[in-house]
Formats: sequence, C-alpha cells, structure tokens
Amino acid sequence: MALTSFGFYLLFEKGAHFVSTPNRLISYKKGSITLYDWEQFSGNMEINDADGDIFFELRTGTISSSKNSPSRYVPDKIHICGITNVVDIAAICKNRIKENDSTPSKKSRNR
Repeated sequence: MALTSFGFYLLFEKGAHFVSTPNRLISYKKGSITLYDWEQFSGNMEINDADGDIFFELRTGTISSSKNSPSRYVPDKIHICGITNVVDIAAICKNRIKENDSTPSKKSRNR
C-alpha cells in the first residue's frame, strides 16, 4: 500500500520525469510527453554536483537583441535537478549524444 501511494505521489508532484533511451530523452510532465532526439543536443552541458543539477544545451534557440548590443544566439536549455550520481548520469548522456551525433567528424570531412 505504501509503495502504491508513493507511486501516485511521484505522478502528481511538481516537475517532470525523464527517461533515457538509446535514441531519445523522454520528458513526462502533467500528462504531456516531450521527445528529444539525442541529435538535438549540442553536447554542451553544465553540471552542479553539489545540487545534482544538469543543464543540457540544445542546438535550437532564439536570437536575442537589444538596442545597445549586437544580436546574439541564445540556445534552448533543459534543466534537470535533484539527481543522485549526477556525474554518472552526465557521462551516460554525453555517450548517448556522441552515439547519435549526425554531424560529420573532422576525419570524414578531410577525405
């Protein structure tokens, strides 16, 4: 009974749940599912080991401009927080991104 109650608590708590597959990162939040192909990630990430946070940078983004400064590209980011073993999870995610990277490597461009 306690396990079932905890399961319902996890489904209705704030935040999202993430699942990694070999080809995608899946996000579930309040009945909405978002799929991110690993190809969509740039490979840049910030890790905060003390808090268990990872910020993933996507290849998509927006152009930010203001009157006094030139326009600049601001990438979209995904923030996942409260992770135990954040360094191990980040290593797995980096591996997935490398496995699914569709940009040609320097070696194949030089041929």
